Amino acid sequence: MLILKDGRVKVIIEIEESDIRPVYICGKFLVSALSNYFIHDRYGVIGMDDSVLFLQILDSSKLKHDRTSKLEQFKNIEKSIQSVIPLKGSSIDS
Repeated sequence: MLILKDGRVKVIIEIEESDIRPVYICGKFLVSALSNYFIHDRYGVIGMDDSVLFLQILDSSKLKHDRTSKLEQFKNIEKSIQSVIPLKGSSIDS
């Protein structure tokens, strides 16, 4: 989901329900962080705002919370991503 303000991307919301592997989670963030534009079939090219919020929601409902280390892994990935924000040349800053 994208939230636009004045015709520019202000918020990116990724909801991941199926593939919660670290490479996929990090890949979604990195693709967004490296992008200057979003291309939509109907609305065309939409530029990123100077400051963009990236929110990634991971579905953990199928995990056996007492038998998985995924939740801790999610926290570690979150800390790692936050530690590199802002990336040089990226609009994502939070």
